Amino acid sequence: MRELKESTRIKYTNFIEECYKRKFFSKQEMRDLYNADTNIFTALQRLGMIKKTNGLATGMCQWIGPEYSSAVLNQIMKEYIRIGTMKNLKRYGKRIKINSTSQLQLPVQSIPVVDEPDYDNSNSKMLLIMAVGAVIGFLIATAIWK
Repeated sequence: MRELKESTRIKYTNFIEECYKRKFFSKQEMRDLYNADTNIFTALQRLGMIKKTNGLATGMCQWIGPEYSSAVLNQIMKEYIRIGTMKNLKRYGKRIKINSTSQLQLPVQSIPVVDEPDYDNSNSKMLLIMAVGAVIGFLIATAIWK
């Protein structure tokens, strides 16, 4: 699993600490304040740390998780990395499986080798064919006009 850059880890440590201190916060405001991506909110929701509040203004969240600690922070960071890794793998079209310990595993697949006929798709041959066609067309046109 990939690791976060130190600057990213510090940014999200401050972000999570602020969410815990506020108890109620606007997702948009926090996103703008910390330049956070949506994966951190997804991680917090999946772990049951925050929930969307219905009674308050739209886009408001409430911290419902345990007390802020380094163990909680590490758990959130692991989930954040896992979500980001899964999205990147899906983006590039790779199938993924997640086992019970939340470790990502790429399936081992044999890829059949198919012999394809060789086609020359070079542009130089296409230009030569077009030039010959133009010359023949010019000769036919001049023969008609005489």
